Amino acid sequence: MVKEFGNSLGSEAYPKNKQDKPLVSIIALCYNQRKFLLETLESIKAQLYSNLQIIIVDDFSTDGSVDEIKRWIINQEFKCILIEHSENKGICRSLNEALNRCQGKYVQMIACDDVLMPEKIAVQVDVLESSDEETAAVYSDAYVIQEDGTLQFGMFIQRQRGFLAFPDVHIYEDLLIGNFIPPMAALVKKTVYDVLGGFDESIRYEDYDMWLRISKNFKVKNDSRVFTKYRIHSNNFDKKYSHYFEDNYFIYLKHLQNPLMLKMARDTVRNFYLNKNLTSKIYKDAKLKRFNIFEGTIDKYFLLFNVPPLAFRLFHRLIKIFSFRSYSR
Repeated sequence: MVKEFGNSLGSEAYPKNKQDKPLVSIIALCYNQRKFLLETLESIKAQLYSNLQIIIVDDFSTDGSVDEIKRWIINQEFKCILIEHSENKGICRSLNEALNRCQGKYVQMIACDDVLMPEKIAVQVDVLESSDEETAAVYSDAYVIQEDGTLQFGMFIQRQRGFLAFPDVHIYEDLLIGNFIPPMAALVKKTVYDVLGGFDESIRYEDYDMWLRISKNFKVKNDSRVFTKYRIHSNNFDKKYSHYFEDNYFIYLKHLQNPLMLKMARDTVRNFYLNKNLTSKIYKDAKLKRFNIFEGTIDKYFLLFNVPPLAFRLFHRLIKIFSFRSYSR
């Protein structure tokens, strides 16, 4: 069951001079983030851009977040919607639900522990408005802050990858190596989500899969200015997430035509096999498909006939030794 809550004041957007600027829909996703959510919501309110639609989704928080959000909404002079879940639906389902209510030309997403700088929406709307039709999104870097809001050393993208220059326009090949885009630091055309069919609800985290799909089909621009803050704390999703490798495997399967993704899919199955995680979704999926991703390799037969992991590991070690000797000659 889903409850919707919103005040009756004002219009969908801030009561400021819109100057014919396109509507931007902001989706703020909350799950047990009461400690930080007011800072997030106030950073949305402080945007210099005026034509905004605000949709807050609470995914069945148990820490009093909903009451805090409702108090904040009632005290505003503009209308925003709270979608309150009566059960936990997860990130992808929650975002798809909010996307169905988005009326804006552009979509901004943010978790209720991160922060937007006041000029964020205004600058990135200008970037996209001046770009060609094939450009789907613009992204920037983000500051990294501690639980109390103090800055940590290093920027978000710097922590992910050691780029000399940020990828711009055609970024699919760079993303295949690994995700580096701060989710809250991007602005995306709403039509892109419509074309791609929204987020894949069979996986449990949203951004990497979506960025691969977007960048494979569209251009993505980089803006070197920094407009957001990403907060690291004890309840971060990425720190607690025990299914991260499982979901990455199913993302790799969507891009097996790329040699790097094929290698990472194979390596993931091997690692689960060698660590005897034979009840995992990864191993079960690979076995059901008769280890087809290993077609043309001897590994397929090791896996099919359940050769003990020790023998599997010894075989690969011998291969490396003989390959090294051959190379040395």
